Amino acid sequence: MHMKYKNKYDIGDKVKLLQSEDVLNIIKTMSTNTWINDVPDLLIELLNDNYNIALESIKYAPIIYFKLSIQFKNDNKMIRETIKAFKKHKRINELSIKLKPLSLK
Repeated sequence: MHMKYKNKYDIGDKVKLLQSEDVLNIIKTMSTNTWINDVPDLLIELLNDNYNIALESIKYAPIIYFKLSIQFKNDNKMIRETIKAFKKHKRINELSIKLKPLSLK
């Protein structure tokens, strides 16, 4: 099959598949020696489809908790892991733990 190009630099469209497991690896890499303030919506969308990956991702980037679906935000295990992660990153003073779901101060 022969493809016609608009010009010699046109290589066509690309498609990349991203799975939930890939999101965890991306977040691990992004969070190395860094505090993440924001996570792209595409990654959050994939995390909202996989509880275990979302729970694991919070350990590396606890700010993810605040972008997850309300079902995940109200989950007790998710809340505990978020609190642990904020403590681990020495940012527990930024977190208001009196309400469910958690909120930032």
